[in-house]
Amino acid sequence: MATTDFQATAYDWSVDPVFRGPADNRTAIYLFWHEYLLLPYHVRPHGNMSILISQHRDASLLAYAAGLNGYTLTKGSTTRGSRKALRKLMRTFTEKNQNIGITPDGPKGPRRVLAQGPVYLSSKLQVPIVLAAYGVDKAYRFRSWDRFAIPYPASRVRLIYSPRFQVPRRVTNESLENWRVGLETVFNTLSHQAESWAKTGGQYEEQRQMVRESSFFRKFRPNSSSH
Repeated sequence: MATTDFQATAYDWSVDPVFRGPADNRTAIYLFWHEYLLLPYHVRPHGNMSILISQHRDASLLAYAAGLNGYTLTKGSTTRGSRKALRKLMRTFTEKNQNIGITPDGPKGPRRVLAQGPVYLSSKLQVPIVLAAYGVDKAYRFRSWDRFAIPYPASRVRLIYSPRFQVPRRVTNESLENWRVGLETVFNTLSHQAESWAKTGGQYEEQRQMVRESSFFRKFRPNSSSH
């Protein structure tokens, strides 16, 4: 991972978990597709984030990697054990004021289909959703439902942060589903853009190099231009 060319762009850089400035106290629900779960582990460790980890046995290695990189773990998923897991996340957020990380298509798919759990959380907690859309030009892909990706050495990795999306507090089941479909559409559009960007290696406005850095260390370098 340390050999990759990791670049990112954002509609608003204050959504970055390591951002230090006027938005320091803002928290968010970060969504990333299951296939790219290793990427935020690498580039944003110790980001004051509680991440939802599946109870499925195949998730044990991912949970171990998350723990090593300073993530608080909540067992459950957007499908299996979802209600209990969502309650735990709500409690963790209330007690610790942590960011929340969710793979909304995990643990078993369908691939890149966004579950309703994060939308419900955003409404109940009144915390915005941020979509973290990754792309890789060359990666080893597992023969799994999500085609889990491990970037090859010296590959290009790209990230596009969406703006914040805040689900209203008072929503009907129909409007929750409308939000879910809308966010899924935006997420897949941004993901396709990130993957195309990784393959072509072009330039984006507000493009920045991403380095492995945590919010803890960044607070000592508030004027750093590299993210």
